Amino acid sequence: MRKHDDWHLTDRLDYSLGRGDPFAAAVRATRMAMIVTNPALPDNPIVFANDAFLNLTGYSREEVLGRNCRFLQGADTDRATLVRLRESIAKGQDTAVDLLNYRKDGSSFWNALYISPVRDERGEIAFFFASQLDVSARVEERRRIERQKDIVESEVLQRTAELEAALTAKIQLLDELDHRVKNNLAMIGSFVRMQARTVDDERLKRMAEATMARVETLSTVHRRLYNKGDVLSLDIGEFTQNMLYAAVRASGGNNMTLRANTTLCEIRPDIAPTVGVVIGELVQDITLHAADCDDAVEIGLEIGCDMSASRVTLSTTAPGYAIGAMDDDGLRQVLIRRLGGALGMTLDESRSGARSCLTLTIPVSPK
Repeated sequence: MRKHDDWHLTDRLDYSLGRGDPFAAAVRATRMAMIVTNPALPDNPIVFANDAFLNLTGYSREEVLGRNCRFLQGADTDRATLVRLRESIAKGQDTAVDLLNYRKDGSSFWNALYISPVRDERGEIAFFFASQLDVSARVEERRRIERQKDIVESEVLQRTAELEAALTAKIQLLDELDHRVKNNLAMIGSFVRMQARTVDDERLKRMAEATMARVETLSTVHRRLYNKGDVLSLDIGEFTQNMLYAAVRASGGNNMTLRANTTLCEIRPDIAPTVGVVIGELVQDITLHAADCDDAVEIGLEIGCDMSASRVTLSTTAPGYAIGAMDDDGLRQVLIRRLGGALGMTLDESRSGARSCLTLTIPVSPK
């Protein structure tokens, strides 16, 4: 085929549209860069190129006809993409890739290349039809976004590392504080226990034991807050239930059974020690009275909370129960009244048949 005949080549693309179809003129006149290659010729050369292709690449028609379009490739053209492109052509498949190509003057551009086989009436591939579009701006924008993403991810990683380092330092500080507080509370408890052993007066001994119980209550609050790694809240239901079990075991009261109905009910850590001491006083008061009874005693625990307050209800079937009856020095009622009043807590006593009830209300927003 003579080179000057290539301009009429598209008139031969009549396999699906018919000769003289406006498609041929459209291919020649469109602003989309287009070429046609002939796989029947050696190296599948370009046999048609429209003006848009020549304007895009900077080559003349004489310089591109008869050549395989690989002359548009250069040093930075992705080899993996080329392999995929060649495999699709060899299989006679449509394919679309973004490929870095080079113009005649050496400048590069990103080419959105689409190649499709054109088959004759027998289904054989007669030509390959290829369109090109300069998408350099789109690719550069995508790369800019990726660079920004990398920068943001790097900054996030750096900030995360800084926060993790700061968190590690705080955890180490909390661990050290936890260790010291536990040691101090244990030391205070040992002092009181040693002092109690030197006292012969049973009343004074019970007072010392009550003081040790208060120290243990504070230690329990501290342990619950720190051992779980959550210093933001204390589950008052779980705390009270554990306090009850511990008090029953310590009293040796084999006549006592516990019935607990608890739900998750959290209070802030800044009020947890005060609330814990008040609950500890109530638990001690009820269990000591129950242990002094000859009959079987049931101790109940109910936990409830809503948007305004948390409520802890302790009950006992021990006959003749009255708060503070087992308190030798009256300190228990003083502590409950003063500590509870400081946080706006209220304590209500009631009876339901043979059962005596104490309901401690802890407002969500203490005074």
